[in-house]
This record gives sequence, structure tokens and C-alpha cells, in this order.
Amino acid sequence: MVRPGLLPTARRLRTWPPVLAASSRYLDKVGAPASPDGLSDHALILGPIGVATTWSLRKGGTTKSVRVDGRLIVRTNEGVIAAAVAGLGIVMTSLGACRRELDGGALVRVLPDWDVGSVELNAVFASGRAAKPAARAFTDYLAGALDEV
Repeated sequence: MVRPGLLPTARRLRTWPPVLAASSRYLDKVGAPASPDGLSDHALILGPIGVATTWSLRKGGTTKSVRVDGRLIVRTNEGVIAAAVAGLGIVMTSLGACRRELDGGALVRVLPDWDVGSVELNAVFASGRAAKPAARAFTDYLAGALDEV
């Protein structure tokens, strides 16, 4: 419970763009969607970022909203990425979460010209003196470590 007059403070640590990605094996088998409308013809893996029933993608002045029905729903980023690497479908996850798989070729971007927004990572702690010095120190450490990612 927050004491009266003490509102929590949030500090943005990092912002990542979400990306759509799939394994080359999956895309070789079923083909890559040419537009957001084509996503409905694909197996979609829903996870922590992409669990919404609608994904909105933007390109230039155009916004497309696509109703998604997941083939698989996984509650962890590691799980959705592993499922995509295994060739189970297309996943929406943050660039930071799947950068290693993209750089290593285990995953490739799908619809890379379309923007799917951004995901923020925030540290939330008590404001003012109520925040423990250790919490502030850890937040500073984490912010620096994430800058290197």
C-alpha cells in the first residue's frame, strides 16, 4: 500500500521496437506474408508482447490492424523465441529479446518495413526518501547494463 503523499516513481530504462520474426525453415515451407493482411494465413505465436487479439502495424501514413488468433500462446519471451526458432510460426517480440537469434540467423524479420510500435522497460520504486538506496543503485546499474545491449 502506498502511503498518502508518496506516489511511485517510474524510470524508463530502455525502449525497444517489437519485431515480427520467424525461422527460415518456417518461411521456406509456407512463404512470407507480403503485407499485414497476410498474417492471418500464418501460424502465429502469441507471447508477453503479442498477446493482444489485434496487432497494429504502420508504414508511412498507413495503419493496418490485423486480428490475430494464436496457434500457440506462451507466457515467456524465451518460450516464444524458442517456438519461433523451432519453426512453429511467426512471433512478435522485442528486438532486444531476439537480437541474438536474428544476428545468428536462427530467426529472420517478417514485414521489416512495417512499424509495430515500441516496448518500454521501466523501473518502478517509491519516490523520494522512501526509495531505498539499494533500489536506486540497482536501477542505475541496470540502466547502464541495458545501454550495452
